[in-house]
Amino acid sequence: MDLFWVKTLAKSKLKDGQWFLDNPDEVQKHNKRAISKKVSSIYQDLLMSVAAFNEHTQDDRQLNLCPMDKDADGLLQGFVILAENIQLKVERSGTKLMAILEFTESFQLRRRVLHQFEARLDALGGIRWCMDNKLFVTDDMIIKQLLHDIWSAVLEK
Repeated sequence: MDLFWVKTLAKSKLKDGQWFLDNPDEVQKHNKRAISKKVSSIYQDLLMSVAAFNEHTQDDRQLNLCPMDKDADGLLQGFVILAENIQLKVERSGTKLMAILEFTESFQLRRRVLHQFEARLDALGGIRWCMDNKLFVTDDMIIKQLLHDIWSAVLEK
C-alpha cells in the first residue's frame, strides 16, 4: 500500500474539484525518488524470478541478469537480461523505463524497442505505470512481460 499517498490525501484540501497539497515540493521529491527506485525494485524481484526460471526450465539454456551503472544518487539506471546472443535491456530515462531487445543476426547488431513503461502521476503523489500507452501494469506484470519477451526471442531463434 502506498502510505505516502494516503498521508498526502489526509493533509490535502479539495476546492472546486482541485486538490491543494499541504507540501507540493515534498510530493514532487517523493515522485522523482519513487520513479528512480522502480528499476531497483524490479531488478530485485527479477533476481528471484530468474533463479526460479533457471531451476525449473527443461531447456539447457539459462537466463542471466546483470545490473547496469548507478546514477549520482546511487540508484540503478537499468539492467540486462541475457540468454545466448540475445539481451533485453531495461533502461530508466526520466519518467520512463525502456525495454530494448538486442541480438546479433548475420553479423549485425539488431535493436528493437519492445515496450515503454511510463510513470503516470496523480495529483496526490500516486504513481501508476502504463505500458505502451495502453495498459496500466504492476511490477509483477512488468516482470512477467520481460521474461516472456526474452524467452520468446530465445525460442524463436
